[in-house]
Amino acid sequence: MTSRSLPIFISGPTAVGKTSLALKMAKSLQAEIVNVDSVQVYENFDIGSSKPSASQRALVPHHLFDICDPRQKFDVARFVSLATQKYLDITARGVLPIFTGGSTMYISLLISGLLKLPPANESLRSEFSVLDNEQLYSRLIEIDPAVAGKIHPNDRKRIIRALEILWQKSSGLGAEEDLKEFQLIREGIGPALILVPTLEREVLYERINQRVVRMMKLGWLDETHRLLDKYGSDCPPMQSLGYSQISAAIRRGELNQSVLEEDIARQTRRFAKRQLTFWRNEPAKKGWLTKPAKSENNLMIDLNDLSLQTVRRSRSQPAYESGFSELLERARCWLDSSPQSSEVWFLNAEKVN
Repeated sequence: MTSRSLPIFISGPTAVGKTSLALKMAKSLQAEIVNVDSVQVYENFDIGSSKPSASQRALVPHHLFDICDPRQKFDVARFVSLATQKYLDITARGVLPIFTGGSTMYISLLISGLLKLPPANESLRSEFSVLDNEQLYSRLIEIDPAVAGKIHPNDRKRIIRALEILWQKSSGLGAEEDLKEFQLIREGIGPALILVPTLEREVLYERINQRVVRMMKLGWLDETHRLLDKYGSDCPPMQSLGYSQISAAIRRGELNQSVLEEDIARQTRRFAKRQLTFWRNEPAKKGWLTKPAKSENNLMIDLNDLSLQTVRRSRSQPAYESGFSELLERARCWLDSSPQSSEVWFLNAEKVN
């Protein structure tokens, strides 16, 4: 595997500066950017999704933006298929792909692979719910060690799903066409380097507030009016954060811009909090290494570990205090190191942007 076949992901909470960091890295590494945002895939939904501008997209090649008619549903299976093909196309040319966006489900399944799963069995789930993770994982090892080896011992949701499927299959329960296999539809593209810029919560929330005001000044209300006239209120992207609030206000005839701004900012802050929770908790369940470690005892930075000497301690996730140049050099080293698993690096967004 050559270094160029490894992807970089830039994710994290909304308004943290993912687009600007992706552009800086793409220009420095002669890379191409691939969208991982579930709204930016739709045509004409521009302002409310914070889609990169035409001038930004002219700086480096961009992919998977404006690829879906808003009247069509765009699901994760379609995304994984298209993104995997883009990854193969880009790396076949010896170019580095940088995936950027905040859709955590898209990122997880693109890196780890997409499972083919039969319907849920609530009776079995109820039985498994009283067991702790260690008990569940032990059962899974007994039934199918190979499947257990693909799942992290703390990934309770996937352990229960695997037990449910394998239990039904071994018992001959359910339709054969639903239970015939537990396998990946396609392999993931990992390992990957995942960069997660972070900010202190108060700073991030103020950025969110300011961004909502700025998007309104850019014409978000008028954009939503045009999209409603063209696609209607039931199209999938109109249900997304911000557009749904504006659409509802237009239909009610209650367009108070200051009230809308406050409501959208509040909902966006809640969404950002969920994104941060994902990045704090989920990587370990997927077997991804996180740096710097959360434990206070593990905050000493090795010279071979990003060569960073300081870590920002905060109420939540500690983050490296590197500047952009140092981050770039260490990312190059990681790409050349033939890593065996994905890594998540938490960064101070103010230092790298």
